[in-house]
Amino acid sequence: MEIKELVEKITFFREKAHLSKRELSMKIGKTEAYISHLENRKTFAPTFEALNDILDVCDVTLEEFFCTDLKSYEQDKELREIINNAKNDKKDLALAVLKSR
Repeated sequence: MEIKELVEKITFFREKAHLSKRELSMKIGKTEAYISHLENRKTFAPTFEALNDILDVCDVTLEEFFCTDLKSYEQDKELREIINNAKNDKKDLALAVLKSR
């Protein structure tokens, strides 16, 4: 993943979490200037520790962050949740329907 794409994803997930640059910076122990520099310049990547802190605050997993198709990831996540909460007979029915296509 290129640095520009990495930073764009950070911005996307920060905004999705309804956090300002200031709020995010305070929650990860960085200055607001750090987040602004990161998002505006798009020329340097955060450390793995900083990225991990950002994702924790934004409630995003590494798997979700690095996926290439966010819509598909969210659909898969929703399907996993439904299946995990379903009774066995419903799981059998869902499998039968999915396999028939």
